[in-house]
Amino acid sequence: MREKIKRGIHTVFTRKRIEMEQRIVKSIIITTLGFIFTWTPYAVALFISAFRGKYYAMPPLITFISACFAKSSVIWTPLLFIGTSTQFKLRFVNVNRLNYWTRANRVA
Repeated sequence: MREKIKRGIHTVFTRKRIEMEQRIVKSIIITTLGFIFTWTPYAVALFISAFRGKYYAMPPLITFISACFAKSSVIWTPLLFIGTSTQFKLRFVNVNRLNYWTRANRVA
């Protein structure tokens, strides 16, 4: 009887751990794909500019736009991580709830 209970508890913990690890892997994959998506146009533009020669160079506007898009990964990568992180969402909600109640109870 005791062994069945131990196995049952172990199975529940194992299942929860697997689900947690799957969420973490999903978050990492989405964040990595976001990084690759934002930096690929810049890398392609630079490789084309480097290997085509000076007479067939990329227009400066295309290089500028791809560079700006690549550097916007500073914004997009954390936002993707925040969107997929369960722990961050829970803590963000708790902090906002705490701030709301402390503001509402202030006497000015």
